[in-house]
Amino acid sequence: MALGGFTSPVKAVRLVRDGTPVAFEQRGHRLLLKSLPRTSPDTHAGIAVLELQFDGAPEFHRASYYPQLHGGMDWAGDNKI
Repeated sequence: MALGGFTSPVKAVRLVRDGTPVAFEQRGHRLLLKSLPRTSPDTHAGIAVLELQFDGAPEFHRASYYPQLHGGMDWAGDNKI
């Protein structure tokens, strides 16, 4: 699974339910989550909640690959994958 728009480096990703670490790779503005469980760890709601840990306040830009949505500002710059 991939999440996009994070310009701040991510230190750790965990499942909130039990604190299980999630392997990840950050390339450009993309956070690639690896080895996720096949089924949701939350048997009641059927969703998984992730905790992302940063050094400080995270910087996030929605639709970072689309400057036309940001008045021409290209947040991804040369960090596109």
